[in-house]
Amino acid sequence: MAKRKHVAGDPLAAARDVARAVVAQEWPELARVEPTVTVQHHAPAGAVDAPAGPTSDEYTFTFMKVTRTPDGYTMPWVARLTVDDQGHVVKVTLSK
Repeated sequence: MAKRKHVAGDPLAAARDVARAVVAQEWPELARVEPTVTVQHHAPAGAVDAPAGPTSDEYTFTFMKVTRTPDGYTMPWVARLTVDDQGHVVKVTLSK
């Protein structure tokens, strides 16, 4: 897995760097793809109404590319990586 990169004050940029490094290492064909991002906010465990403490964020980056098979068919590649606000990769999926 990729090392965590710290960008002062911007956890989204740091998470994007981690996701791009993992994709470049695992699937070089998707390395030049600009990912879309979805942010998920999580309340602390046990919080019912208002958050009692700091919330955490997870960022899901979706890398998508369409390629052609040797038979001439088009085939989408979709890689999704979820990275938390600490720079840890939480989940990786690939469909191809």
